Amino acid sequence: MPGATVPGASEDVDNTNAQNITRHPVLSVPAGRARFGIPVGLHVAGPRLRDDFLLDFGSDWERAFAWPRAEARKLSLHLRRCSPRGRSLKEGHRMTVAQKRVAANTDSVRITIWTFEPGSATDYHRHEFDYVVVPVSGGTFTITAADGVNSEMTQMPGAAYTRPAGTEHDVANAGSVPAVFVEVEMKSAKIE
Repeated sequence: MPGATVPGASEDVDNTNAQNITRHPVLSVPAGRARFGIPVGLHVAGPRLRDDFLLDFGSDWERAFAWPRAEARKLSLHLRRCSPRGRSLKEGHRMTVAQKRVAANTDSVRITIWTFEPGSATDYHRHEFDYVVVPVSGGTFTITAADGVNSEMTQMPGAAYTRPAGTEHDVANAGSVPAVFVEVEMKSAKIE
């Protein structure tokens, strides 16, 4: 609210302060460009504790209006991480970033150990090399593809699998226990 100050509130969040207090989810979607190409956003507030409503709205908006694919994908994945479809922030479910540790990095291979707490995710990424995944603990994951479609995958401990370079996705632990896997990227060889 221009000209109004809320005690203890940061000035840079005044436009969503009321929704933060009342627990109404808010979404901003691209609505075109103003003079000199400055982007304009449409600020939408949804029903109280109904994050799923705004996710559906955002998805419909994305289908109805042509906007840059990379921007749409980033927004869509960010919203899914913050509040997965069908789950309200009321349930206390917030996704965090999975932990990764590069165990080896040579001219021919990079080995990364991924540790996922329940609900944590890798964030959207594109693999530049063919790779092998070796599940350590096993687990159930939700894979969000480049087109925003989700699929479930169950890993079994020790049951390795391969994927080609160019694979694009976000990987999230859909289980209730931590999960660990090792990713081996083949920098100088193709997997056949």
